[in-house]
Amino acid sequence: MELKQRRLDNGWSQQQLAEISGLSVRTVQRIENGETPGLETIKALSASFGISSSEFQNGSNAVQEHTHMQNQNSKIVHDLGFLASIDRAWKRVIIHFAVFAFFMTWLVVLDRFVGLGGDIVGIVAVIWGPLLAYHAISALNGMGNEPIKGVDEDTSDKARGKT
Repeated sequence: MELKQRRLDNGWSQQQLAEISGLSVRTVQRIENGETPGLETIKALSASFGISSSEFQNGSNAVQEHTHMQNQNSKIVHDLGFLASIDRAWKRVIIHFAVFAFFMTWLVVLDRFVGLGGDIVGIVAVIWGPLLAYHAISALNGMGNEPIKGVDEDTSDKARGKT
C-alpha cells in the first residue's frame, strides 16, 4: 500500500504525518511522489502507523487489515456519537419513562404480594401516564428549549423584577 493511501486512510494531512513521524513535509511529499525512502525514514514512518518496517515496505495484508480495523473503530466511535447529540429534553423524557416503568413495576409487584388494593396501580397510571405523554410531546415540539411564545422581553423583565 502506498504512503499516500495509508496517510489518507488515517485521515492525516501531509503536515500531520510529518509532525507525527518527525520528518519534513518535503520528505513526505517526495516519498508520495515515488522517491525511495531511506532506512531511517522507513523506521520513522512505520512507527507513525504503528507497524513494523517490513510491513511498511512490503505493504502486506496485515497493514491493510490494521488500517481497516482502525477505520472500523473510528466508525464505531463516530456511530456511538449520536448518544451525545440527543437533546437534553429527550434525555429527560427517557429518564422520566424509566422511572415510570420502574415505579409501576414495583407497584404491581407490591399489589400482588402485599395487596395494596388494585385501584392504586390504576390511579397512579391514569395520573402519571398523561404527564409522561405531555413531557414527550413537549420534547417533540421543542417546548422545553424555547422561550414561551407571546411573551416579549419587557414582560419577562417585569416578571423578573426588572423595569
